[in-house]
Amino acid sequence: MRNKNLLKLLIGLALVISLYFNPYKIIMVVGSSMYPTLKSHQLVLAKKVDKIERGDIVVAYNDARETIIKRVAYLPGERYQVVLEPGFSEPKMVQDLNSSELIFFLVDSRCMVVDCKIPKGHYFLLGDNKSNSDDSRRFGTVEKKDILYKVVYRWVCLNLIQLS
Repeated sequence: MRNKNLLKLLIGLALVISLYFNPYKIIMVVGSSMYPTLKSHQLVLAKKVDKIERGDIVVAYNDARETIIKRVAYLPGERYQVVLEPGFSEPKMVQDLNSSELIFFLVDSRCMVVDCKIPKGHYFLLGDNKSNSDDSRRFGTVEKKDILYKVVYRWVCLNLIQLS
């Protein structure tokens, strides 16, 4: 009897340890900031990774230590431009110096273009639904230590029933 209890304890301990150190996690998307790529209540499989590249969808902490899912737009050391307009609370992102949008804003004397550089060990995260996303445009860059997982798989045709 004692050996059976010890065996059960060891199996339970092994399961807890494997779950704790498992690099994969299933996460439910909440909100529409990544729409149409990810929909609210969709499940994704995420993995702890060391290498993060532009375009990766990651799970991270924002400035309020809330878990968010966003796309990596800029890597450490990269530059991006922001257009600041008087009277607007949020700057407009400009990703390409050669775009006609930037030329339009440069002609307007009321606007200012600011060149920014991503600090070492930081990432700039954006939601795919830019008009409805709280992302690095508001809270700034995210440190690598605050990036928890990289999304490696998403279930496309999953409908979850909500109980009301």
